[in-house]
Amino acid sequence: MRAVNQRGARGPRKAGKHPIRKVLAENVRRLMDEHRVITPDIGKAQHMSRRTIDRLLSEEVASTVDTVGAIADYFRVAPFELLIDRPAARATTPSTRRTVQIVKNDHESLRESGLGDKNKSKKQA
Repeated sequence: MRAVNQRGARGPRKAGKHPIRKVLAENVRRLMDEHRVITPDIGKAQHMSRRTIDRLLSEEVASTVDTVGAIADYFRVAPFELLIDRPAARATTPSTRRTVQIVKNDHESLRESGLGDKNKSKKQA
C-alpha cells in the first residue's frame, strides 16, 4: 500500500512513459531525416548537449519547454508542431488548417521581431 502524506492524500504513483515522448521523438527524427542532420549538429547550433538530444530521441526523459523550443527554432517550426501526432497534423478540415496557419504566422512574427529568439535577448543584455 502506498504511503499517505500529511494531507491524507496518497502519494504519486509511478507513471510509465507518457505518449507525448514518443510523438516528440518521432517528429524530431523525421525532421532530422528531412534536413539530413545529426544530433551533434543540433546540439552545437542550439548550445545543447548531444546527450540531451539522444535522451529525447530514446524517450528516456521528459523534455523541458526550453529544449522543445530550441529544437523547434533549429528546424524553423513552431514548437507545437513537435508535439502533434502526425495523423492529427495532417487533418484536412478547413478550420484546422486555418488554425495551424494562424499559429505559424504568429510564431514567425515573433521570430522576426526578435521576441522569440532567446539568444538574441541574451546578447542584448
